[in-house]
Amino acid sequence: HEATTLRGVPAAFFDNGGRLELYTGRVTIVIFGTDREQIQRAADSLVEANFNDGTTGNLPAPAVGAIEGRLTCTDLENGSSPTDITGSD
Repeated sequence: HEATTLRGVPAAFFDNGGRLELYTGRVTIVIFGTDREQIQRAADSLVEANFNDGTTGNLPAPAVGAIEGRLTCTDLENGSSPTDITGSD
């Protein structure tokens, strides 16, 4: 894989650039395409599902522990809000 940063979050290209993974919030967004330019256009057009103000700036940072594999389902079950988990203000 080829590690990179897109839309302000960690990302990685796989399969000779035919697949992109973006690590944001508590999810991984996977985009498949025929070439990097097509995949980049798709990544650039992503908007937040829960709050869409029409902008396509940076995506939310990965949840604390998500990249390291330490995020569990119980993080939300214990009453933590998404902003508590992502470390956002």
